[in-house]
Amino acid sequence: MRIQPWMTAVAGAVTLLANQSPVSGQTPDYSGADFYAAGPGNAYPVPPAPAAGSYVDPNLIYAPGTPESFQPWPQISPFQPGNVGQDQFANQGGLWFRDILHRRRTYEASIEALVLWYADAGNATIGSPYAQPGNYGGISNPQGVPMPGYAGLYPVVGSSPATIGWYDVTNKIYPYPALSTTAGTYVIQDERSYPIRTAGHLPDPSTTAGIKGNLGFFNEDDTGVMATAWWGGEASSEFVRGADVINGIPVTRSMINTLAGQNLTPRNGVIPLYNGEPGLFGDGSTAKYDVLFQMRNTVEAAGANFSLYQQPLYKNGGIKVRPLWGLRYQYIGEGFHFKGVDSGFNYELTGVTTGGTTGSTTGTTYTGRPVSTTMVALYNQYEARLNNTVQSHIAGPEIGLRFDLGENSSGFKIWGETNLGLAVNSEEIHLWGDNIGDPLFDARLNGNTPPRMLDPANDSTFNSKVNSAHVSPMFQQSVFADMDLLSAIPVIRKMPLFEYATFRFGYTFTWVGEVSRPAETINWQGFPLYPEIKRTRSGWHANQLNFALDWKY
Repeated sequence: MRIQPWMTAVAGAVTLLANQSPVSGQTPDYSGADFYAAGPGNAYPVPPAPAAGSYVDPNLIYAPGTPESFQPWPQISPFQPGNVGQDQFANQGGLWFRDILHRRRTYEASIEALVLWYADAGNATIGSPYAQPGNYGGISNPQGVPMPGYAGLYPVVGSSPATIGWYDVTNKIYPYPALSTTAGTYVIQDERSYPIRTAGHLPDPSTTAGIKGNLGFFNEDDTGVMATAWWGGEASSEFVRGADVINGIPVTRSMINTLAGQNLTPRNGVIPLYNGEPGLFGDGSTAKYDVLFQMRNTVEAAGANFSLYQQPLYKNGGIKVRPLWGLRYQYIGEGFHFKGVDSGFNYELTGVTTGGTTGSTTGTTYTGRPVSTTMVALYNQYEARLNNTVQSHIAGPEIGLRFDLGENSSGFKIWGETNLGLAVNSEEIHLWGDNIGDPLFDARLNGNTPPRMLDPANDSTFNSKVNSAHVSPMFQQSVFADMDLLSAIPVIRKMPLFEYATFRFGYTFTWVGEVSRPAETINWQGFPLYPEIKRTRSGWHANQLNFALDWKY
């Protein structure tokens, strides 16, 4: 049967006219004395019949202590919900829009696995400033004493200005050790024989693992608070030439003699050292480490920050840009560690003539290793060590922007932050070690036997600390992608723990300026002087890959 629309309207009007019974708009009065008295056989109290038109005390409807937000009046309005957090009007393109934001706070927590790689050790020279290497010829008993700071040509006794015996005078350290079997004579080879190393010879630090945690909340108007803390494990890199242990057996003078010195070579590395005593060039000489030359760099880092997010500067569709400000703490711990072992032998090198021509001897191949028949033990084999560590504690305010592309409900969102800060950097530099000097020069040219550095009467150890504070700028850029991947994994998606969890992948770059780096803060001085701490600062950075589980409630 078909009912015409006009019949529906007429039927409704007739029904309203027929219902003339008066009703009360008040809640019945349950304030009687028997309200809390249970009747016989009743599990719960049965209220008495309400009196018509009576007023009800809201406190009697609910148990004592019920929050006011649960009361029917005045928390609930028939015109507008009671959980509105923000109600605003905005004009867009000549039209007025009303934006009602219901009061809601979303809590977020995440645990992240990190893969980190840190900045390398830099490119500082391992040693004092030195004269540029070159083929200077055989230098024997220079005429007079070179004047520090004077640059020019200086003749060798018995030479003329046209011969190779002329060389540049400089106040920098002569870059060759005093290897020779002729008294008072330097035998000069090219720089292949005596490489001066830099921190750049160290490879990049190994990647390391870390962990990060986030905890905070966001309100309905996109304001919020977030606290973050992370820690990265120690990474290291190493440069080694030579060996002080062969097949598990420590290298000794007896082993060296058995091997005819073929395990020795100054090509492992040498270090020019300033010692305040006049040499051929400047006030110092160059030490050899023909058994072992080893450098090691270590680094670890950690950080934390507390951010307050403000209402968006721009919000359109799924795009939001919010300012933020807060506090950030950054810890950087780096170390430079040097170990060198010198055999104590003096010798000529295979394939090198007294005149300094490399590989010119007929039938001889240049190896950079000793000629066994020329080996002379001048002093005991010794081990040199130098360690320099820098601990930086950096804390201060920061500002930044956060951008969001997409909504959480879509299952995929990209967001990131750009942070800038200016912080106080409290640093502690600790330098310590033993036997940094050049006993070969002391024994051959100064005639000290044993060399002063290796004399038991002298203490060659050093240990110093410097604490300082200064300002360091900071910059951090991060980009993340939140993906609802867990819901696609059959077993995981049914686990209550992961019901509200999403997967996050991201990248973070952190840069800190004006940081003391351990390889750069060493003033390389040799015995009778000692290495010192010098003030040099540069930038430091770290990279992070983030893999996270993020919970939102």
